[in-house]
Amino acid sequence: MKKVILTTLVLSTSFLSPIDAWANHACSGKVISVDIHAPGYVLTHIEGSGQGNRVCSLSEAYGEISTEACNAMYSLLLSAKATDKPIKMWFNNDSDVSCNKGQWKFLADWLF
Repeated sequence: MKKVILTTLVLSTSFLSPIDAWANHACSGKVISVDIHAPGYVLTHIEGSGQGNRVCSLSEAYGEISTEACNAMYSLLLSAKATDKPIKMWFNNDSDVSCNKGQWKFLADWLF
């Protein structure tokens, strides 16, 4: 299984981050929706990445994404949605450099 870490950042301006150098590729887009699905999965639709994709779980750790990290990501996604700001996702160990990952996928399998 691929090593997984998710980093989500609300963007206000374009800049180069040290994380950009570590990731295979990055994608940016506005948050269309953020939802919670039983048993605590955070589902999101980010412009250009696909709809209904699971980012993490608020109730259990997945790989290296702890519930605390998921709470922080959930807050960032809600903030980005409320302020209509784009977010940036870094993908690691992902041979598909397309930003559209499809519908109803678990993004944590590719996110860095």
